Amino acid sequence: MVSGTQKKYHYMKKVMITVGGMALILCTAIILSASTCNERTHERKTEGSIFQRKSYTVQPDSTVIQLMGKEAGNALFTASKATLYRTNPAVRPTDQDETIGGVRVEGKVCNLSKPDIYMILYLLSDSLSFSDTPLIPTTPFAPTAAIEFNGKGGCVSLLFSMTSQEVGVVWKGRTVKVVRYTNARLITRYFAQHLNEQFYYNILKQLS
Repeated sequence: MVSGTQKKYHYMKKVMITVGGMALILCTAIILSASTCNERTHERKTEGSIFQRKSYTVQPDSTVIQLMGKEAGNALFTASKATLYRTNPAVRPTDQDETIGGVRVEGKVCNLSKPDIYMILYLLSDSLSFSDTPLIPTTPFAPTAAIEFNGKGGCVSLLFSMTSQEVGVVWKGRTVKVVRYTNARLITRYFAQHLNEQFYYNILKQLS
């Protein structure tokens, strides 16, 4: 016959085993959680390094290079420096005016940083970012901004017309191609951020 003392002893033993098992499970969970947290921290650091790297290169679709012209396209996507200008298509330039592709330059806005260069080239690197179909109703090409790119491949400029959603490629002083881009909202936001003018915000409202 089992005495009351023995029963109490067996009961306490079961309790200790149960508590010990729960403690082991809890410790394992904490270790796994810490490991997962470290992995996520490592992932965040890895992701952050993408935007902190020294080399900013964009690999465009071969169709994009053909669309812009081989020489101009190669010069564009190997450019290391770029300058943003404000242009005025409504004013006919004089011989004294600075022009880009025959369009009057109102003034220099800024030298673009490497991440800014990377971003605009990225937006133009996919063949699906362009279309052969014109806007309906048809809107004249009226570029209000230009970016001049310089690098080992030479100097190439892009003229941006927000109202017609077109970009003009300027190579060796003349506009060799005008194509319509399909990611109009992203490109307009890009210029709204840099130029901070109501004109671009009005275009964004129309694109919403």
